[in-house]
Amino acid sequence: MDLNHPIFKFTEDPGFNTSSEKLPEKSPLNFDLLCSRNNDELFLVTQRSIRTCNVHSSRYKLLQLSEPIGFEPVKALLNNSGTLMALYGAKNLMLVSLPTSEAVSSTADGMLYAKSQVVGNFNSTDICKVLFNEVSKAESNVVVLASDGCILSFDINLSSETPFHIFHLNEKVNRNGLGYGDTLNATSISFGSSVNAVGSLSLYVNTEIGDVYTIFPFFPNLLSVPLSFLEQLIDQTIGFAKGRPESIEAFVQLKLVSQMLKNTEKYPVEFKINKRTGLIEKHYVIPVKIDLINSMELQGPLIISEFPDELYAEDGIDICHISSLDQVILVSSWSNGSILVMRQQTDLCMKWRSKNIRNEIGSNNSSKLTVITHFKTQCKCLMFPSFNSVLIKDRNYHLLTVDDGEPKLSKLQNMSGSSFSDTVLGVTQLTGFADSNKAIILTKRAVEFVTLPTSVVVAPSLNILGRQVSKPVEKLIATVRENSLINMPFHEVYCFLKSIKQKNVEHLQTVSVGSFVSDEATLMEMQKFGDKMLHRIFALNKLSLMLLHRLALQQKEFKNQIRDYMKTKEKLNSHAAALRYMFIQYSNRLRRMKSRCSPIQSSLTALLCSLESSTRKSLPISAAEKAFFKELNLIKAKVVSREKGIQSQLKFLVNQIDYLQMKLQAYSKHKSNANASILIPTVKEVLASHRSLEFNSWKDMKERLIRNEQKSRETRQLLSKQLRLVNEKLAVLDLHESI
Repeated sequence: MDLNHPIFKFTEDPGFNTSSEKLPEKSPLNFDLLCSRNNDELFLVTQRSIRTCNVHSSRYKLLQLSEPIGFEPVKALLNNSGTLMALYGAKNLMLVSLPTSEAVSSTADGMLYAKSQVVGNFNSTDICKVLFNEVSKAESNVVVLASDGCILSFDINLSSETPFHIFHLNEKVNRNGLGYGDTLNATSISFGSSVNAVGSLSLYVNTEIGDVYTIFPFFPNLLSVPLSFLEQLIDQTIGFAKGRPESIEAFVQLKLVSQMLKNTEKYPVEFKINKRTGLIEKHYVIPVKIDLINSMELQGPLIISEFPDELYAEDGIDICHISSLDQVILVSSWSNGSILVMRQQTDLCMKWRSKNIRNEIGSNNSSKLTVITHFKTQCKCLMFPSFNSVLIKDRNYHLLTVDDGEPKLSKLQNMSGSSFSDTVLGVTQLTGFADSNKAIILTKRAVEFVTLPTSVVVAPSLNILGRQVSKPVEKLIATVRENSLINMPFHEVYCFLKSIKQKNVEHLQTVSVGSFVSDEATLMEMQKFGDKMLHRIFALNKLSLMLLHRLALQQKEFKNQIRDYMKTKEKLNSHAAALRYMFIQYSNRLRRMKSRCSPIQSSLTALLCSLESSTRKSLPISAAEKAFFKELNLIKAKVVSREKGIQSQLKFLVNQIDYLQMKLQAYSKHKSNANASILIPTVKEVLASHRSLEFNSWKDMKERLIRNEQKSRETRQLLSKQLRLVNEKLAVLDLHESI
């Protein structure tokens, strides 16, 4: 990776007005504040802010924390899954929930929101070291070594203020080790190999006199392990129990591990990504009883065989591990710059505190550490910083690996250079290595990087056990060189505006900007403002060019419109002359028409008067019209007489019907059949005076009545039609007479 990336660009502290010429020529880069995730993402803590970027991107983003960093961090580390970052100083600890890889790699705005929270209260003590417990649920357990000799375990899912367990190291005990005293002055802690079951549950404690203790097992409140972990642990436990059949601790350990393996189907599960294989593994979340956690016991000091005599007078500084699948390899640093690589010969046995009475430390301790490598560096009081493998540009470095069960030093790459026996100038933990999660890089000289812009970022000196170390604690740093700020957008805007106003610069007055704090958030806002200013200036320039072009087009169009207007004006003038000529002609014709209409009007008036004085009777009619009216009057008289006769017949028939109904009702009261025969002659007598009615039965009489009614209806319809025709002819005659 090119470390000229913008994520490594810092600004000076004195203020915004300070020129780059006044900055120091070289600035150190603290790798303890640089973390990597997935070998392609970087997180850099600087100026109380967190930057992040993808190594393949040319820009970085700033994390906007829910709770700002209120202290100067000296160390930053990530958990194994890369979801949490721990920042700590001498008396402060903060956890930050990191954004996803998709958010870091996105091309969105350069500000990402992240949740942060302060963990614990360390006002009365100092923080020596912080670790993540990788076998806890979601890797959310944080283990803190304090200067008062306490190991505090926090679970942020339960509480970020109060630890769920405190392990006191500085109790009065009898110790068998390299020195004697009443307390354990612990300087560092480290878990064993994360790929080894025993190593993951073992917490190693390095003391000031160089003794190494261990707490096995060191349980979180919720243990999260895959099935292969439990199987490996049960195999190691069975092998340990077979070698010590009389050991009560081995029996208790076998019973505990067997119970965990037996009840796996009852435990909830979570899924994690295996860093070695890249596959998703199923982890069982096993709750650990608080009584079991409170019974954890300190074992040691572990016997160190082949211990160098020159280290008896030196102080132990730091301890870490090298990932190994089947064994535990520890690396410790000393105050004179010595590096001690040790391997644990035998597996540990779980030990517990019985009835709140601690067993004598050092008793029944059969495990020991064997020194396999001892070399000396030129760095005093060496700590182990960590950085990503993509940052290494040095061609002369070595990697401590394990081959055929025996650790040995071998080169990471086939490069020309001297052997390991040469002087070693630096040691660091490497993350993101393809073959293991963590290794030790032994460098022959300071790692050389590409140039970085100027910065003033120096980590404060490390305070161990509440007292200042007499010898300075050296960090692995990168030599950087000064770089111009011409690449900054706001600087380009400034130069651009300066070139514009250069002619009037003598009229400008100098105004002090005061105390400008060049923190990360302000610089990010300035960079955003500079980007917007550049885009706006270019947009305004483009807009001005477009307006000029449009103005030229409008000028041309305006000229064309003026020419068209002149042509139209000429046409309108010619049309106006033609209209004036036509108006004169029409005026003359109108006067002539008025003179001719006057006699016509007078003759029409006289005719109207004569028509009004005449009547209809004075108008003669023809002989045909007379004959027509005569015939029409005859038809009208016949129709009227016929209608009267029909109406009289209908009235007579109705009276006869009424009389017959009355007779029928009178005779219906008698039941004899003889009465029916009397009815017919009676009816004949009644009708003899006008017209004879002959019918053989009541049915014939009813049919005749119906036929007569139909005939009368047809007659009425015919008469109505004839009357309608007569009325129409009369209307025509009236109209003719009126004319």
